[in-house]
Amino acid sequence: MFRIIIVALCLISSNAQAAVLRDVVGQVWKSPGFRINNISQAFQVVNSTPLQATWDVSALDYPRGAAFTIRSASATLSNFIGPDAATLNGNNFFDLQNTAYIFSGQIKLEDDFERWTVSSDDGFRLIVDGVIAGQFDGVRPGGTTSGTFSQRAGLYSFAMVFFERRGDMGIVFTSNGAIVEAGEVPLPGAAILFPAGLLAAFVQRRFAGAESA
Repeated sequence: MFRIIIVALCLISSNAQAAVLRDVVGQVWKSPGFRINNISQAFQVVNSTPLQATWDVSALDYPRGAAFTIRSASATLSNFIGPDAATLNGNNFFDLQNTAYIFSGQIKLEDDFERWTVSSDDGFRLIVDGVIAGQFDGVRPGGTTSGTFSQRAGLYSFAMVFFERRGDMGIVFTSNGAIVEAGEVPLPGAAILFPAGLLAAFVQRRFAGAESA
């Protein structure tokens, strides 16, 4: 009896699908001179400095397939985003120390109680359907945070805030054990797509006050 249950659970786990991103845009801001140590300071940079660049996100896996192998002091933005640099619009600047990023769009959750993991260097905040799913609000050398989405399977608004202070850098977002990539998913009839320049302002206004989550 117990063996049957264990086998069934293993089969469910092996068939679980990863979440899918839709129309996710990456944006980056560079601090004018102070260190970014937490999410609140990342939003300060977003609010007080010009947007440097935008690009289309094909997978939240930066640098692609080699997380935490890029030194921010000696990298360009294209070094960090790899193949997504083909869609880069803006400043391919050098020295990614003290930079703030927002990845925004939509996410399709494929399973109820879907498991997620974010590996990052440094901090991040994951927001799905206006709810903070998880975060690491500080600096760390390539750590991992995991949790379970509270939403059921379906299509939701999505935002990932990420910041890099100094040293090695990277972010990898997985669900059900697989890297979350872009794909074609149906849009709801009343979906609203924000122009790229408005995404950061929307995320900041709605979520910057929720620092205790």
